[in-house]
Amino acid sequence: MNLAVRWVCAIAASLAIVACDSEERGRAHWYRADATNPIDVEMPAGALYISQQFFQPSAGPPHAGIDIIGPRGTPILAAAPGKVVASHYEPLYGNRIRLDHGVDGQGRRVFTQYYHMDKRFRRVGDRVRRGQVIGHLGSTGVLGLANHLHFEVHRGVSEAEAVPRDPHLFWVNGVGKVTCFRAGLGGVAQGLTFPTPCS
Repeated sequence: MNLAVRWVCAIAASLAIVACDSEERGRAHWYRADATNPIDVEMPAGALYISQQFFQPSAGPPHAGIDIIGPRGTPILAAAPGKVVASHYEPLYGNRIRLDHGVDGQGRRVFTQYYHMDKRFRRVGDRVRRGQVIGHLGSTGVLGLANHLHFEVHRGVSEAEAVPRDPHLFWVNGVGKVTCFRAGLGGVAQGLTFPTPCS
């Protein structure tokens, strides 16, 4: 069995296990033992379970974001104000949206990506507010083996040069401090909020 098939099987098994408890909240799975820069993650009690963390190995396939497990149809929220630069279906990741959040305080562009959506509610060119519903959580695409949101953050001097970064570096409340969206955070210029509602 080749390496790619083994990775897909491992991911499928992991998602199948955590999908059984799809409404678990307030907990994040640990980073892999060989992760180079693990972050201490503080989860609000009402935030959906993070089943897999960001991972960029020196060899082998990366996991370029975090996986958030939840029931099909859970609203997916824009993590910050921005503009839709991609909204389409693709075979591996299913329904996906990419948002451009503009330039951060260090002169780098920040993008967020939302994969495996059951439904997309925004089109290319749409402007979105922080916390605005952009779609529903689902399991579309070959890699959408269980209901979950694969959420990525990319940062770079341009869209073409933006590289995946650990989403836990960008929360409004600080590194590793997962921040739930709430009224009053809509006008915050920097940082991200959790891309699903907290109870």
